[in-house]
Amino acid sequence: MWKINALARVLLVVVFGVAAASAGAEVFVTLDRSVVQTNESFSLVLTADEGEQGEPDVSALREHFDELGRSQNSSFSIVNGQRQTSRRWTIVLLPKTAGEFEIPALSVGGVSSRPVRVTVKEAVAAPPGEADVFFEVSLDTSSSWVQAEVIYTIKLYLGVAVRSTKLEEPRVDGGEMIVQRLADDRRYDAQIGERLYTVIERNFAMFAQASGDYEIAPARFTASLWERGRISTPRVFQSEPLSLSVQPTVAPPAEFAGSNWLPAKALTLDADVRPDDGILEPGEPANVRLRLAATGLMGNQLPEIALATGNGLRVYPDQPEITERALQTGMQSRREQGFAVIAGAGGVFELPSLRVPWFNTTTGEWQAASVALPTLRAAGVVNSTANQAPAAATDLEQDAAALQPAAGPADVALREELFRLKVICAGLLALWLLTLAWVWRVTNSKRTQRRNHRATVDREAPFRATRRSLKRVQQACQKNDPIAAHENLLEWAQSFWPEANVRTLGDIAMRVDPADADPIRELDRHRYSATDTPWNGAGLAKAVLRLHRPGVQTRTSARSELPPLFPTSS
Repeated sequence: MWKINALARVLLVVVFGVAAASAGAEVFVTLDRSVVQTNESFSLVLTADEGEQGEPDVSALREHFDELGRSQNSSFSIVNGQRQTSRRWTIVLLPKTAGEFEIPALSVGGVSSRPVRVTVKEAVAAPPGEADVFFEVSLDTSSSWVQAEVIYTIKLYLGVAVRSTKLEEPRVDGGEMIVQRLADDRRYDAQIGERLYTVIERNFAMFAQASGDYEIAPARFTASLWERGRISTPRVFQSEPLSLSVQPTVAPPAEFAGSNWLPAKALTLDADVRPDDGILEPGEPANVRLRLAATGLMGNQLPEIALATGNGLRVYPDQPEITERALQTGMQSRREQGFAVIAGAGGVFELPSLRVPWFNTTTGEWQAASVALPTLRAAGVVNSTANQAPAAATDLEQDAAALQPAAGPADVALREELFRLKVICAGLLALWLLTLAWVWRVTNSKRTQRRNHRATVDREAPFRATRRSLKRVQQACQKNDPIAAHENLLEWAQSFWPEANVRTLGDIAMRVDPADADPIRELDRHRYSATDTPWNGAGLAKAVLRLHRPGVQTRTSARSELPPLFPTSS
C-alpha cells in the first residue's frame, strides 16, 4: 500500500511539473509600428522559448500582407541564476490594401501567440518637388503593331539617400510580350522647383506577339530612406499603370505581294563586291557580301537574304553573321551574308538587284530596301571541256564576244600598282613580326635571369625547408589560433636564423622591420594576457609573408646578433 501511494505522489509531481512547464512556455508577437501607410513596411517580431521546436506558421498573414524579408536569431540571459534561452524571428511585411487588420495568433511548436491589430492608411502622395521619391513612366507610342518595338521608359526621382534598393522589372498583362532591357541605366540630376533630385532612367524594348490591349503594371521601387538622421524601414513606391493597344499585321500592297511581315523603324540593305571592277580571271570567284541593318528589330526577326542562281553562275553562301545591340534608343540588329560567285564560262553576267520589303512603323506604310549589284565579266573558259574541239560560234555568241571589252593598258598598270602595294604591305608585316619576336626574346631573357637569380639565392639560403613551417604559421593565422601560431612561428624563426638562438617572440620582433614587428608583439601580448579576448591573425600572416622570401637572409644578416646589454668600450 505504501508503495502505491509513493508511486502516485511521484506521478502527481511529474504531471504538475509538465503542466507548470507548459504554462511557462509562451510565444510573443510585437510590431514596431501599429499604424502604417500602404507603401510602408513594418516589422513583426515573434519570440519563443528555445524549448519550442519548429518554425512559425505565418501562412495566415498572406491574405493581407506581402512578406519582404525574414531573419532569425537566438539569445540567452541569466535571471536569478536560471539560464533562459529564446529564439526570435523578424518578418518584414508590406500591406496589400488599406484597412483595419488583425494579426492572427501565430504558433510555434503548438504554442500560440495572442492576436494583435494594425491600422493601414492610404499613402499620401506628395507632388513632385515635395516628394522624397516619385516615378515618371512613359511609352514612345500608345498604339503599335504586332512584333513592332515599343520603348517603355522609367524615370525614378530620388530626393534623399536610399539603401537596400530594388527596382522591379515591368510586368505586362493581356498577352505574350517579349521585354528586352536596353543598355545600362542613365543617372543624372534634375531641378524641380527648389529641390534637386537624382534621376535614374531605365529603358525597355517591348515586342507584343499578338494583337489586343495590354496593361503595363505599375513600376515598383523598394528602398529604405534616410530620414531625420536614421534609416527607415523598407518602403515601396509605385508608378501609374500604362495601356498599350496593339494592332494586327498590315497586308502588303500588290507590288510587295507575298512579302513577310517585317515591322521596323528603319531598314537598309547594301552590298560589297570584290573585285571592284567586276573583272574575273579564269577560275577566280567574285566575293559578294550583303548587309541588312534594322532599327527596332531583334536579330532573330531579320529575314534571310540570298542571291539568285542560274544564268551560268554558281553561288556558294557562307554562314550568316547576326548581331544585335541594345541601345538607349532601342534595338539595332544586323545580318551579314557572304557569297562566292563563280562563272562557268567566259562572258558578261548581270547580277540581279535585291529588294527587301518592310513595314515602316514610323509612317505606317510599306516600303522596300534595295541594292543594285554590278556586272561581272569573266574571261576564258573555266570548265573541263577545254580539250574538246570548239563548236562553231553562233551569231549571238559572236556578238557577245564583240561586246566583251579587252583589258587595256590602264587595267594592266592598275594591277601592277596593286601588286607593288601587296609586296610593300607584306614587307611591313614581316618587319613588324620580327620586331615583336625581338621584344619577346629580350623580355623573356630578362625574366629568365631574374628567375635564375631568385632560384640561386633560394638554394644558397639555409632556410629552404622552413617553407613547411611558414605554411603552418599561415594556417594558424587563418584559424586565429594564437597557441599554434606562437609555436610554429618560433619553429620557423629558429630554422630561418639557425645561428641566432631565437627563443621568444621578442627575439623575432627585434630582428625584423618595425612595421612587421607590431603583429608579432601583439601575439606575444595576447599569449600572456589575463583577459580572454579573441585574436586576429591577419596582420601576422602578412608580416611573415614579407619576411620569408628569397634574398631576405642577406638583408637581415646585419642584425643576426642581438646587441649586448652592457656594451664595452675598446
